[in-house]
Amino acid sequence: MMLFKTLYTLLPYSLLFMSVSCFILGIKKQTKAHSASFGNKLSILGMLLALMLCFLENTPVSFTLNVQLLLVALSLGSIIGFITSKKIAMTRMPELVALFNGFGGLSSMLVGLILAFYQQESPLALISLTTGIFIGALTFT
Repeated sequence: MMLFKTLYTLLPYSLLFMSVSCFILGIKKQTKAHSASFGNKLSILGMLLALMLCFLENTPVSFTLNVQLLLVALSLGSIIGFITSKKIAMTRMPELVALFNGFGGLSSMLVGLILAFYQQESPLALISLTTGIFIGALTFT
């Protein structure tokens, strides 16, 4: 019984480590043309693991609702990304990447603002949130 409790407490850290590892390896693989597709897939896996961790770890509402929100968010993001990538010509791809990065910064800023109202436990958390909000706003502009 103690082993299962220990494994359960280590699960979030394991998911976080796997997510970060997928992101780092995915970015590394995207530096070469022949491995860029695999790098994208690794990065997608890293984002999926990070989303799972967020929805499994912090459950202010029921688990079923969190899974439903995850599926809706993944579906909407996939549809928007697929349609946009098919409509944009390859010569306009740098502008598309810049636009997606800007929206990523906006979402980072909004998440930071929401968390700032709920998590004011330590000065370190407040500094981290403030930095995230600032960098997100800077990226959006």
